[in-house]
Amino acid sequence: MPVRILEEEEDFDISFLEVGCVIRKGSRKGKVTELRDNGVVVDWEEWINPVTAKVKDAGPDLYKNKVIHQDYLYGQLEVISRPRSFVGSRSIAEVQRDERDHKETARMLVRKACVLASEELIAEGLMGTTRVEHERNSLQLVHRARIIHARIAEAARASNRPHPILSSSGKALHGSQTGLKPYTFDLKGANANRTRDEAKLGATIYKWAQKHRDKGEEGLYDKYRNCGANSGHTDELRDFVTNVLMELEDQERQSLANLHESVNSALLVENFDRLAKDTNAGLLPPRVSKEFVQTQRVLMGYVNRGIRNRGYDAAYRDMHAGGLGIVTSRALERVEIDEYTIDLQLLMKISGAFDYLSPTEAKAMGLDGTAQRVKISAAIDVHTRCLLALLIVPEGTTNSLALTLEMIYSDKSDISDAMECTYKWLEYGAPELIAVDRGGAYVTDPAYHILNSLGITNMGVPAGKPWLKPFIERVFRTMHEKLLARFSGRTFGDVVKRGENDPQERATLELSEFLKWMVRWAVDDYHNDRHNALGTTPREAWQEATRYKRPRTLSNKEMRQAFGEVVQRRLGPSGLVIDNIKYQSDKLIDIWRTEGHQLIETRRWSGNIGTIDIRKVSDNGRGKWETAVVCDPYWLEKTAFDVRVWNAKRREINPEAEQTRLLEIWKRDQRSKDLKAQSKLFAVPRSKTTGKEMTDEHFDTHTDTAERRYLAGERREFLEDVVEGDTAPTPSQTSPQPYTPPDTGFDDDGVLE
Repeated sequence: MPVRILEEEEDFDISFLEVGCVIRKGSRKGKVTELRDNGVVVDWEEWINPVTAKVKDAGPDLYKNKVIHQDYLYGQLEVISRPRSFVGSRSIAEVQRDERDHKETARMLVRKACVLASEELIAEGLMGTTRVEHERNSLQLVHRARIIHARIAEAARASNRPHPILSSSGKALHGSQTGLKPYTFDLKGANANRTRDEAKLGATIYKWAQKHRDKGEEGLYDKYRNCGANSGHTDELRDFVTNVLMELEDQERQSLANLHESVNSALLVENFDRLAKDTNAGLLPPRVSKEFVQTQRVLMGYVNRGIRNRGYDAAYRDMHAGGLGIVTSRALERVEIDEYTIDLQLLMKISGAFDYLSPTEAKAMGLDGTAQRVKISAAIDVHTRCLLALLIVPEGTTNSLALTLEMIYSDKSDISDAMECTYKWLEYGAPELIAVDRGGAYVTDPAYHILNSLGITNMGVPAGKPWLKPFIERVFRTMHEKLLARFSGRTFGDVVKRGENDPQERATLELSEFLKWMVRWAVDDYHNDRHNALGTTPREAWQEATRYKRPRTLSNKEMRQAFGEVVQRRLGPSGLVIDNIKYQSDKLIDIWRTEGHQLIETRRWSGNIGTIDIRKVSDNGRGKWETAVVCDPYWLEKTAFDVRVWNAKRREINPEAEQTRLLEIWKRDQRSKDLKAQSKLFAVPRSKTTGKEMTDEHFDTHTDTAERRYLAGERREFLEDVVEGDTAPTPSQTSPQPYTPPDTGFDDDGVLE
C-alpha cells in the first residue's frame, strides 16, 4: 500500500500532545518539554536501533508537526501518560482497567454488589459496621446484594452496547462485546462460598468492604490472572517433552492420545537409562498429563507444527501471514484473469445462438452434439469485484488472453440485452495491472506483446500460490456453488464424490442455454449480491468508484492495433471490399490511380467495423497504417457480428420465389428454341456417325508430340514398305504404323476451291 505523503501547508492537529506527557515513537520513549508553532520539543531517552544496532544519544529534539501527524496516522505515536493523569502515577505492575477481561469484571461486580449491600444496610441502621455484624447478617447481605447486582449488571451491559448512531436497526456492530455472556450473581465464582459457614461468608464480605474503601473498584479484582504462572514443571522436563514431540510430529498426524502415550513411554525409558548409569541420578517425573503435552505442542509454534504435519509447501500456502494483503484505491487498478474448466457436462449442439458461425468456428468449439466439459476465461476487477469478462474458451485456443482483454475493454450492454438481462453489463475500461498465472496461454510472445502495446503492467503469479490472485479463484468457487450446482450433469471433480452418477448420461443443458444463464447470473445475480468485504454490491461499488470519473478506454484505432484482424484484399476502382462492405479513402484512390490493382493489407476490429487500417503489401511492412472509412454510413458503428447477420440474410432464398424464377427462365429458353427453329438457325453436327463435332480432331490433325513420334517409329522413305508377291513382311514392317486420322466422312477436296 502506498504511504500517504502529507503536504507542508496542511494544518495538523497535534492538540493531543501537552507539556509533561510521556510519548513513545515506535520503540523510543520521550517526554514533551515545550510546545512550538512548528512542532514540540521532546526530551528523548537513549535508543538503540534494532536493525543497525546504532545508539542514538538521549537529549532534546524538535518533533515537527508534519512528522507527528504522519506517525500518528500510521500508529507509530503513542501517548503513554499525562502529567495530571491517575493512570500515569500507577506502577507498571498494576493492571489497567482496559486490560481486564469479561470474566474478571463479572467476579468484581459480585463483590461490588456485596459491598454496596453492606453500605446500604449500615445506612438504614439494620446492621453495624463491625466484622461480627457482617457475620451475623450474612444471609441478609447476600439477599440485598442480589437485588443490587441486577441493577449494576444492567448498567455494565449498557456500556457494552453498540453506539446508537453508528449501529443500524439495533443490530450489534461487528466485533462489539454485545455477544458476551450476561453478568450473573455467582458467589462461588467470586471465591466466597467455599464453605457452608455463614460466618465466614460475612467475614469475606467485610474484607471486601475494607478493600473497596482503600482502593475502590480496583481493590475488588481478584488475582486469578496470575494462576498458572508457576506450573511446577522444570525446564528440563519441558525440553525433554519438546524433543520427543519434535520426533513424533510428522505427516502421519498422530492423535493427542498417541502422543501422550509416547511421551510417557519415553519418560519411562529415560529414567531407566539414568538409573542404569547412576543410581543417585535425578529422575524425571514418571508421567505427565495430556494437557501438559498439548501445551508443549502449542509452544512448538503453529507454523512449525504445520510444516511437520503437512509439508513445507502446503504449510506455506495455508499458514503464511497475509499481512496487508491486496489493497486498491480505484476501479481497474488491478484486474485478475484466469481460466476454469467447469464441473458440468454440456450438450455441444448447433442451435440458434450459433447459426452465424462458420464451419471452422463450429468445429473449433466442438459443436458436434456430444456432451463435453468447457473452459471459461474470466476477469474480475479487484476494487469493485465486478466481472469484466466471461467467455467460453474452446480447447486449443492460444489467444485466450487477447480475447479476454478485448472483452474487458468492450461495452457488453449488447450481450446483456441479447441474453434478456434486467440490468445492463456496463462494467468495462482499461486496466492498469493484470494478474495472471503461468499457464501456457499467458506466457507467449503475443500475450506479452499485447500487454505491452496496451500499457498494462503484467504480474505473472508463480504456480502453486493462489493467494496472489485470490479474487478470481473465489469467483469461480461462487459460480460453481450458485450456478453450476443447480444443473444436472456435474462431474463432481473426483470418483468418490461422483459415486454412480454418470454426468454424460445426465447432461441436459445445451451450450447456448448455458451461455444465457451464465451471463444472467453474472449481470443480474452476482453483481447485485451484497459482498461482505465490500459492504455493498459489486454494481454499487462500481457506480461509486466511477461516479466522478469514468474509467479510461481506448479509441477505435487503438483497439484495431491491439485486437484487429489482418487480412489482404485486392484494390479495385470502388475501393476495398470486405464481407461485401466497401471502404474508400483518398489514399486508396491515389494508389488506384498510380498502381492499379494493388494487394492491400487491412486491419479491422470486430467491435467497430466503420473504419479500418490499410497499407500496401508491397511495402513489406514498412508502410504506415492509414485509415479508410466505410462507404455506407449505416455501418459506421456496427460490429462484425452485425455484418455476419446481414450477409447470412442476403444468402437466404425464398423457395417459392426461386421456383417462380427458374420456371420463367425455362419458358424463356423454350420460346428462344422455337424462334431459332423457325429461322433454321440451329447448328448442324460435323459428324453424323460419332455424334461429335470434329473441331478437336480437325485442329489436332497436324499436331506433333514426342509420344506420337515414338509410336510412329523410324522415318521411312516414300513407298519403302511396298513389296512384290506374297513375301512375308520383314521385321521392320511390324514396327508401329504412323498415326492416321480417323475417317470422319468429310471430303475436303473442294475446301480450297
